[in-house]
Parts: sequence; structure tokens; C-alpha cells
Amino acid sequence: MKVYLLEQHKIQFVLLQRLLAGLNDIELISLPDFDSGFFEIALEKEPCILISGLGLKRLGASEFLQRLAMLDAVKGLLLLSDASSDILESVEIFAKNLGIAHVRSLPIPVTKTSIAAATTQLISAIKTVDVPTKRSRHTEVLDAEALSDALYNQKFVPYFQPQVCAQKRNVVGFELLGRLHHQDQVIYPGDFIPELLDSGLICHYTLHLIQTAIRQARLYGFSDKLLSVNVDYVSLMEPGFAHDLLAILKKENFPSHLFEIEVTETSCPNSLYVIANLTEIRMAGISVAIDDFGTGFSGLNELLHLPFNVIKLDRTHVARVNKSQKAFHVLKGIQQMANDLEMKTVAEGIETEQNADAMSALGVGRLQGFYYSPAVKAVKVPELIEKINLAALDIRMAQANIYKVVS
Repeated sequence: MKVYLLEQHKIQFVLLQRLLAGLNDIELISLPDFDSGFFEIALEKEPCILISGLGLKRLGASEFLQRLAMLDAVKGLLLLSDASSDILESVEIFAKNLGIAHVRSLPIPVTKTSIAAATTQLISAIKTVDVPTKRSRHTEVLDAEALSDALYNQKFVPYFQPQVCAQKRNVVGFELLGRLHHQDQVIYPGDFIPELLDSGLICHYTLHLIQTAIRQARLYGFSDKLLSVNVDYVSLMEPGFAHDLLAILKKENFPSHLFEIEVTETSCPNSLYVIANLTEIRMAGISVAIDDFGTGFSGLNELLHLPFNVIKLDRTHVARVNKSQKAFHVLKGIQQMANDLEMKTVAEGIETEQNADAMSALGVGRLQGFYYSPAVKAVKVPELIEKINLAALDIRMAQANIYKVVS
């Protein structure tokens, strides 16, 4: 992979060249200045990495990153700076929000080991298939009539993303995610949920998806696993939502203790129906999770006033737990709060084994993320369960052998 090196200080430039010399799997290209380098990288067709200081003589950090984000080929960015760690964390977040897929930062002076490790991590991240960024966005307008037709013709298909036990690493449940199969395309929720909300079809969609998922889970032999599904506040404001949900579980003979609803942390409507529905759902033995906890302003207020018993930790914090002291201590604090409130926790956004180990060490109950698998169709679930459980067994056996040797 091509790695472009941009450093305007000559001595630092020579030192970095020497540190990067001999690194496997890279083609190191030195850039004399940003202007000429910008045009050279603009012609690049393959994914590449840029190593640079944070900000240049003529450009501040913000302008530098905004111009860099215009270069489609730059998929990885390694920033070298003497700025404090909290500033570098903010810069990384800013760069990612601009669209630069993978960002790392290193304090200077750097060592051969640190820059080699950071560069290798970026290469590995870029080469790894990133499912969310690979899908193409559906551009056709899906109106209420088209979505109503899709519901009638059962074109909404349940997909299942595994959740594993943080300690044993075996599959214990799945999050249910809807996909629309339309004209040989798989359309993701971001392209149809807004219209379902506007058209008043969201409640019908949610209940339909739940019933279909339960039947498919039974058909493919994983109805003994927890099933978790997102429910919006619009549905919870329907007076009969809890009654309709419980009727489906009863009709399908699905145990309530194996069912969970996730409610996104947002501004909760001041509605007695929301409280009534969630209370009835909890009283039936169904778990209620507050989703994406830590991203909004109303999470603590909802936690105090609504009957949640599960906290789902937001992926943006979980993904940074191994490289950000702030993220680590925030998650540690939330986990301690959950323990004190006797609430369960789920960590979403597990991308690496290191993420999984860190969240397990904090005491999180369940793990979910692309490290284990993206959401798949029901027909693929049995094979996925076997694969993950075998890997978990291998880990436990290896740990047992290490314990015997130590003993």
C-alpha cells in the first residue's frame, strides 16, 4: 500500500524516512509540500495512507483536515503532534466526521516501534472489509404507497446480528434489524424508516418484523436465544402497542424473558402512553434497553423516569476504549452506575479482540459488533452460531491450558 509522508521540517522528515524504511507491505512516497502532494494524491486511484504533522505552515489544523477530506484515496491518516492527548482525540473525531475512514495519532517524538505499529494498524483496518461503508445508498424515493405494498407483500426481511456473552464469548442472542428487499436491492433502514414514521406505518412494520423474526428463529433452530429489537417512541405512543406485542409473543409461544426492546436515547415525548406501554412490557418479563446511551442529552432523565433495565453502550465510545483514557473512564463509570442500579449492559460496536477484552474486563454483560459478524439472514444464523461458539471454546481451552501450565 502507498504511504505518503508529508513533513515540512527537514530534520524531522529525514528521521521519519529512516523510521519507516524497511517496513513491509508499503511503498513510501515523500511529498515536499502540501500543494504538490495534494494534486499527486488526487490522481491516486487506490486507497492510501498519509502521514503528516497536524497543521502546516500555511494551513491550520482545521483547514488542513478539511482539504485532506477532499481526497477520496486517503483512507488512512496518521497525525504526528506534540499536542495533548485530549486535543488529539478531538482531532481524530473531527477527521472521521469529515469522512476520513481511519485516523490515528502519535505524540512526538515518535519511535520506530510506535510509528510502525500505527502504520500497520491503519493498513490492516483499510484492508478489512468495512460492511457499513461498502453498501450503496438507495436513491429512489420510497413513498407511503410503496412501503405499504412492501409490508403487504412481505418484502421487509429480518436480519440478525449476534450478541455474545462477554465472559464466555458464546452466542446468547441477536439484535433484529430490518432490511427491505426491493427490485433486486437490499435497502437499509436509513432509507425507509423516516418515511415509515411520517406515514404512520412504523408500528405495523415493527410488529410485522417481530412476528416474522420469531417464526424464522423457530424454523432455523435458534428460538432459544434472546431476541432484541428497536422500538421507536412513535410506536410506544400508540395506546395498544404493548397489548399487540404481547399478543404476538403469546401467539408464537415465544418466552417473554428471551425478548428485549431497545429504545434509542433521544428526547422522550411527555406521554403517559409511553410510560404505560413500557411498564406493561416490563411487567410481562420483557427487558427494556436504552440504546446508544451516552450520545444524547436526555439519557439520564430517561433512565430516572422510565423502566429501563438494560443499558446499551454507544459504539462510538466502545470503539475508542483501548486508545482513549477518556472513553475508558466514561465507560467504566457507566458500568459502575449500571451495577449500582442492578442493570445489565451491552457493548455495541466491538471491532477488535482488544475491544472485546476491554469491555469484558469492565464487567459488560454482552458484546455486539462487526468483529463477530454483521447482521445476516436467518438461514445463515445456525452456521454463524457454530462458528462463534467454536472460536469461544478454543479460547476457553487455551486459557485452561495456560492455567494448568502456571499451576
